Amino acid sequence: MNALIAWIRLIALLITTVVFIMIIILFYYITPRKIWIYVIRFWGDCVIYCVGAKLEIIGDVGDFQQTNSVVIANHVSWIDIPVLCKLYVIKFISRAEVKKWFLLNLLVNAGGTIFIDRDRKKDLLRVTHLLRQQLTAGDTIGFFPEAKTTDGSILLPFKSSLFESAIVAKSQIIPIAIVYCNKNNERTDSVTYADEITLWQTIYNTLLLNNIRVKVIILPKVNAADFANRKQLAAYLFEQIQGVYQDYITKYCNHKSS
Repeated sequence: MNALIAWIRLIALLITTVVFIMIIILFYYITPRKIWIYVIRFWGDCVIYCVGAKLEIIGDVGDFQQTNSVVIANHVSWIDIPVLCKLYVIKFISRAEVKKWFLLNLLVNAGGTIFIDRDRKKDLLRVTHLLRQQLTAGDTIGFFPEAKTTDGSILLPFKSSLFESAIVAKSQIIPIAIVYCNKNNERTDSVTYADEITLWQTIYNTLLLNNIRVKVIILPKVNAADFANRKQLAAYLFEQIQGVYQDYITKYCNHKSS
């Protein structure tokens, strides 16, 4: 039965993807950004609905449109991005390889994604300068400071490089912890995109779950300018998110389930 539901959801997800790609091709370049941001938010809603996920928001989301802000979160699943798109207008930072994804790169580009080649130090300088400009102009940037996905059992130490722009631009940081549970409120790693798991495998495993519970814990905002340097800021944010993440799992989740 679960397999049948998974295939039905997969078909719905594929149809949603095709529809949004067509919308992008036909309307992206002629639609004002003030309208387009709600198209992206609707896309997030549709993806969450198609996978059968239920969101539980803990904390104060604030306005959908933030200014001069950086949204960060732990990175577990491909669902992280549509979840965050539902909450805020975000331009994400993504690895350069994503630009090569056939058709899906249209979805990524339509969200105003900023691409970075982490293997080239010069590219990091370019992106840091671009982030500073966009933050100062009032945009909201989102990234996952672990720089890779995990299975959700731990948080990896945060990379500090991209926080430099937030300090210079005097941005506010919105830290978020994301916890994935199954319908029995057991923390699950079935949604993970970590290690050698392919995108197809993690999508199918997610669709098999049935009634995913996504706990989105929004921590108090942090003023980047209050920190002397990017390493101090990254270390502080890591401690805040890790503490809330582990505390939530201990108090409110049952044992881990695959």
